[in-house]
Amino acid sequence: MVRLLGFANIPTEAVNWFVGAVIVVSLIIAWVVDDIMHEFAFGVVGNAVLLAAGAIGGLALWNQYGQPVKNTDPMVIAAVCIGSAFGLILSLAVARRIVT
Repeated sequence: MVRLLGFANIPTEAVNWFVGAVIVVSLIIAWVVDDIMHEFAFGVVGNAVLLAAGAIGGLALWNQYGQPVKNTDPMVIAAVCIGSAFGLILSLAVARRIVT
């Protein structure tokens, strides 16, 4: 998984800090998203899991099909993570709205 995310040459401590930050920020943002989306949300924990999965999945796809993470500007990495996280939760909320 570390190679998939492009963190093969980055120290383990830095990777752990990144994953921890993604989890904490996902919980905080999930609380806000749950309050905004009301009945279309997935609960605070569900939103946090979806946000974290979207961020990590987007970063993995960027590394695999875009540019290697070590050659990418950190602001672009942050934008990819944020965009893919909100894209995942928005697409699943729209799918939930269509199904129900």
